[in-house]
Amino acid sequence: MVVDNNLNTTDSRPIQGFKRPTSRFAYALAAYIRDATNNGVEMVDILLSIARNDVFQEDMADDGSMMRRRVACRIPDRLGAIDRLLDRGLGKVIQELELVVDDSNTVLQSELEAMSVAELEAHLSKLDSIETTGDVVT
Repeated sequence: MVVDNNLNTTDSRPIQGFKRPTSRFAYALAAYIRDATNNGVEMVDILLSIARNDVFQEDMADDGSMMRRRVACRIPDRLGAIDRLLDRGLGKVIQELELVVDDSNTVLQSELEAMSVAELEAHLSKLDSIETTGDVVT
């Protein structure tokens, strides 16, 4: 597909699994990526080869011929590829925040209800660090 200078494109479909682009440039870029990578198949193949530790590099041999050799992928790279594949293929996991409140303490309940989610998460992380380190808070 050809993109004209005005960044208009005939294919305005967003890449599946991604949010819809909000600008003409984003539409053109998404269309270009789809066209250049066989609708994203090539990128998935690369991530799969990294995850499977099945990566090859072409080098020039001494006699001038091309030879392929296996390249070992580091464990963090393999895990990163797996993580990206899972995020794009299955979606990111929604983290739930569970908070148990004793209904008998209405002052605490009203204070907790007045807090934002970010404030509650900050308090929860403080509690987690206390449990893991054994620190005493006064």
